[in-house]
Amino acid sequence: MNKKLRDWVLFAIVIALTVYVLKDVDFGEVFYLLRNINLSFFFLSLLIFPVSLFIWNIRFKYFLDKKYDVGFWFLFKTTVAGFFINTITPGSNVGGEPVRIYYLRKKRNVPVMVAVGAVLADKLFYISVFFTLSILSILYLLFFVSISGWLAAVLEIILVGVIFLFFLMILSHIKRRQIPIKWITNRVYNLSSVKKKFKSRRNFNDRVVESREIITKNYEHAVNSVFAKGVILSVLYWIPLILSTYFLFFAFNVKAGIISVAVVVVLSYVIGDLSPSPGGIGLMESVMLLLYSSMGISSEVAVAVALLSRAIYYVYYLGLGGICLASLKKEKAG
Repeated sequence: MNKKLRDWVLFAIVIALTVYVLKDVDFGEVFYLLRNINLSFFFLSLLIFPVSLFIWNIRFKYFLDKKYDVGFWFLFKTTVAGFFINTITPGSNVGGEPVRIYYLRKKRNVPVMVAVGAVLADKLFYISVFFTLSILSILYLLFFVSISGWLAAVLEIILVGVIFLFFLMILSHIKRRQIPIKWITNRVYNLSSVKKKFKSRRNFNDRVVESREIITKNYEHAVNSVFAKGVILSVLYWIPLILSTYFLFFAFNVKAGIISVAVVVVLSYVIGDLSPSPGGIGLMESVMLLLYSSMGISSEVAVAVALLSRAIYYVYYLGLGGICLASLKKEKAG
């Protein structure tokens, strides 16, 4: 199946799932809920969400070598601009990392290899905690929530996939110095654009090996120097995201278990990473509705919460992220 056909098939699946989960929803009731929302809890939800961005930024600042003092707010802008890029591109949230590296080099003269090492360490801690929470969330649904057979089957497939990816990530971390670089560079060197920049295959291989060594040293320094802080901040990052959604239920005067909300939030992000649509739009909302409904929450409340939580997500990831990206483009090099 070629890429274009695959994207159309995945898009059709997203549309079909969205229609399926919305077909029995009383949108009159949803509109009534939104009109009578408790604004105090809504604004509390709105204000607590960006705390997660600050926590992510604090963690990333720890991973960046202290001799490159780029400033907290500049780093914050690169972090949020990265979230903006991740949101407008489909897939597993990797587009924002090159943006952070690019602006660190261009505006603050941070060596590319140093920035790459810090970004890799930052991503390692995020993914490690994310995968752990994903596995625990799926197990919670499978063992403690009454869900349909087909949803259980889908979750089991996702569980196997997450565990497999987690294993590969750990293996890559352990074997990071044993990756067969020469085998890779010999094939990359055959590209005409690469041949134009390097005099010989050996010269290219030496440059790649040297770059890998610099990146690995910076990565290892970042991981080893702030391991405990990296784990703690990676866990804390999720708390504002979960509380932001949790407070929305209070805004509609509905009681929801904090664990149930946490499970849905984590798994919606998993689905968003797998989604063919930018930012997981359509699929994340549908999954949230399905999971909340499975936990006994009415479809109308689930839709209202899903809509508002995603609106808050876009306010910061697209709105604030877009402003940060525009600011970075205008800023003079330091």
